[in-house]
Amino acid sequence: MDQSTETTIPAEKISVQKGTEPNTVIFRGEDGVTHTIKLPEGPMRAAAPNNMEYEDNNGVKHSIYLPQGTVDEAWDHLENERWDELAKFAPYTNQGCTEDDFKKFAELQAKKYPKPSSIKAQPE
Repeated sequence: MDQSTETTIPAEKISVQKGTEPNTVIFRGEDGVTHTIKLPEGPMRAAAPNNMEYEDNNGVKHSIYLPQGTVDEAWDHLENERWDELAKFAPYTNQGCTEDDFKKFAELQAKKYPKPSSIKAQPE
């Protein structure tokens, strides 16, 4: 049974406005309560997931660390039940994300999804 306290409120039932402070959003929920949310300053940064939990063919649960750029490889090993390959990943010990992780992810995304101006036209 799901014990989640998360609730989805239909958009038409809430009123949203920009706050007077930078990066602030104010909304009134369907219950009439006004909520203020302050977003982090500066640009939002992202990184790929850096851990994976799985159960191997012997029923043993594992939690592995995924350096940036390896999530697709690990997922492929999982789907194809290559337990020996997954075992080569270091254990996940709450490594978190470093500045280098954010940079590596941005580089990988730029290669995978180049900006339109950097795409060269192919000769016909």
